[in-house]
Amino acid sequence: MTATLSVKKTFLFLFCFFTLTNAQIRIGLSSGINFASYSLSNQGSGTSLENKAGFLIGALAEYLFLEKLSARVMLKYSQLGGKNTINSFGTWGTVHNKIYLNYLEFSSYFVYTLFQKTISTKIIGGASLGYLTNSKFKNEFAEGGLKSITKSFNMTMDIALESEIPILQRTSLLLNGGYSFGLTNVNKEGGEMKTKNLSFGIGFLYSL
Repeated sequence: MTATLSVKKTFLFLFCFFTLTNAQIRIGLSSGINFASYSLSNQGSGTSLENKAGFLIGALAEYLFLEKLSARVMLKYSQLGGKNTINSFGTWGTVHNKIYLNYLEFSSYFVYTLFQKTISTKIIGGASLGYLTNSKFKNEFAEGGLKSITKSFNMTMDIALESEIPILQRTSLLLNGGYSFGLTNVNKEGGEMKTKNLSFGIGFLYSL
């Protein structure tokens, strides 16, 4: 029994060692543009929601553990939020608001290669946990902070398509587009508010 257990432990150690030493680890940088908005459970008939442009920038690391499957983690700064237009807002008439929700996000993804030729096509899926760094509104008449009524953390589900183009022996160019939708009600008060975002990015991956 003891010998069998020792053999199993040895096999497990060799398997882990072989996997780690033969895995391909890559690191990189990424940036892009967000077209962010949000959903409201108590949206009035006189209120319309629109996308707001923002940017994202971050660093990533990728661990290839199967031929077509890898795990990717990313730390990024991302500007979310959105715009809304409120018609017949008292004596002000129509008001156009910009809502700023800026997050420091940690993302964990699986990356699966669909087609692998000169240019690889991949599908990416996973989740992000964001920490709120700034929350405010701005319109034609006023601006102010919203941090006191906005929750500190936001969880989103993310999906994306990506193309990888080799440009140097150990460096690749990344082009991607993705969509994320919030799982967290970020409002502390009032109706339910959840983020959503369409993003387009460019980045680089370097093989260690």
